[in-house]
Amino acid sequence: LQAIALSLSLLWLALALFQKPRTPLAAVWALFCGSIAMMMVSQLLGAGNWSTLLGLGACFTCNGFWLVARALFRPGRPFAAPQLAYAGTVALLIIATQQRALLPLPMATAAVLSGPFNSFSGSAPRASACA
Repeated sequence: LQAIALSLSLLWLALALFQKPRTPLAAVWALFCGSIAMMMVSQLLGAGNWSTLLGLGACFTCNGFWLVARALFRPGRPFAAPQLAYAGTVALLIIATQQRALLPLPMATAAVLSGPFNSFSGSAPRASACA
């Protein structure tokens, strides 16, 4: 299914890029399709550096489709600088979240996460001598 989604997104990307005259809808649709294509390629590649890099390109899915919806249902200029700034901010937040998820946990945080309070044994932790 991912290969089919990749093929369709690349086909729609090409159709949107070669459309004359170019409209705001065609521009944001091309960005959305490119973002979907990058997400599909990153999932098909699996883990690795290229997958991470391509995953960053998938930052224009939800916010890109919001711009597509505005272009479909609003006559005239469907979006201006404030809407583009909002979509760009959401894209930057998605990229920051993806990068943060890739960073290794600090040693202290890893120690807290593997402590006695996070065990699934159901037993309470023993009182320490320091308490």
